[in-house]
Amino acid sequence: MERYPQLQKTHIHELYLDTTYCDPAYDFPPQSDVIKFAVSTAVQAVFDNPKTLIVCGTYSIGKERIFLAIADALDCKICVTRDKQSILMCLEDKHIESLMTLDWNSTKLHVIPMAQITHKKLLAYLDNTKISTTKSLHSNQLVGHIAKAQTCQKSNLLKKDQSQYTVFHTVSTAVFEN
Repeated sequence: MERYPQLQKTHIHELYLDTTYCDPAYDFPPQSDVIKFAVSTAVQAVFDNPKTLIVCGTYSIGKERIFLAIADALDCKICVTRDKQSILMCLEDKHIESLMTLDWNSTKLHVIPMAQITHKKLLAYLDNTKISTTKSLHSNQLVGHIAKAQTCQKSNLLKKDQSQYTVFHTVSTAVFEN
């Protein structure tokens, strides 16, 4: 690091290194592979069942590349909470701004807090969307994406558990049907 040209003439008072993922156990696929997997899963689910609701978990910031890629592939808006909209507006990105909506009934792509992406909460979410939407818009299937370091191991890429509730480990995608 001392030989890095941009740092040679810089005085550093304190340096914090995050070594969380230096352990060889963390062997992540390239971000582009994770995004491609999330997009292909969403596209296939909607192709198989046009009434599929795609739900992406996100923190205050982060995961934008995943849900933007899904929105572009599905040619749809991204429904976000008012708080998430405020944060995304700070990016001053016209493309993101053009895709965002606060109308949960107007799109098949919802971005919700990461903590809401659990089996129990997603089943309740799917039930709530049926109650709150018009008959033509209501979803009968939900695909939930949660992309975080703990689930994005190369060894898990594209593994599937073929049950009523299918889990795709790489982005922890879950398909729920009601």
